[in-house]
Amino acid sequence: MTIPRRRRRIPSVIAAAAFVVIAALSPRRARADGPRVLFVVAEPTPFSARVRAEIEAMGFEIEPGSDVTATGTTAIAAARVIESPARRIELWIVDGATGRLTERAIVMPSPDDDDASQTVRASEQLRAFFQPLRAPAVAPLLAARAPLVNAPVVAVPIVNAPAPVAPVVNAPAPAPRPRFLVGADLGVPFQPGGPALHLGLKTRWMALEHLGLGGFLSVPLIGSTVKATEGSASLTAPLLGLDVTVVASPTPRVRLTASAGLALAWVRTSGFADAPYQGTTSEVVSALPIFGAGFAPRLTDRTNLYLDGRLGFALSRVDISFAGRPVAAWGRPLGMLALGVSVDL
Repeated sequence: MTIPRRRRRIPSVIAAAAFVVIAALSPRRARADGPRVLFVVAEPTPFSARVRAEIEAMGFEIEPGSDVTATGTTAIAAARVIESPARRIELWIVDGATGRLTERAIVMPSPDDDDASQTVRASEQLRAFFQPLRAPAVAPLLAARAPLVNAPVVAVPIVNAPAPVAPVVNAPAPAPRPRFLVGADLGVPFQPGGPALHLGLKTRWMALEHLGLGGFLSVPLIGSTVKATEGSASLTAPLLGLDVTVVASPTPRVRLTASAGLALAWVRTSGFADAPYQGTTSEVVSALPIFGAGFAPRLTDRTNLYLDGRLGFALSRVDISFAGRPVAAWGRPLGMLALGVSVDL
């Protein structure tokens, strides 16, 4: 039986086509298949995706798996990503003696770093571990690691890179600390005959940051009236004093003060304050130590509203008498409240 020439060519054409396809596909597969790495992760996360991409970028082929200790794998190494309770990457390599994967290192990102920093640090350690495993160095590496069957697990800490040094910027010089203060207020002294009304002036020089030396003057605008059965008399007592003040600022908007000083008082009575029951003026100068406290909320950068309280005690007794009979004593004690405005200079 004779086979026609055309029919005899069909098997030859098919064989030639198959040879071409095999020849075309075989080199591509050889180029695509690199060393295999078993990649085990419980649940994909952005961190595990970055770890996988880093391994693939070094020329390894990823073999997904669920158990790093499973047999039958062709991988030369393994990476297991664990997210909790502490994020870490376990790195395994084939033991040349047993042919099984054995844990060799642990990459433990610092919990103090954010996700971006942890990912960068982990990538650096992965490249250091997998670089020697890249073909064609796989076989010598496996032979060299064969005696390390019982080697202990090594924890590879992630070392925090030094923080970048910020450029030095010449900041503007701080505003100079105010050295002087002047203020004016209306004060109410509590003295015999009832409250009066004074106009007060004060000044302070800040010798130190929290310590100042100052003076004050309190001039009567409205005096008080002392009354008794024998008659009545008006009472005024201007004050002039010096003090030492401690200044504190618990907040930038509030200033607190405490002071101690000495003042001179010019106590004047006018009317029927002395025998023989006629309108005369009696004058006495007395010294008294004065202690004070103040509260000053800030109004603007240089102005403050202040409320001051002072308490003094006359060193010498100042009696107000009618017909030789004392009816009141001034300055034992003397209290004063003042409300005013101060300016820092």
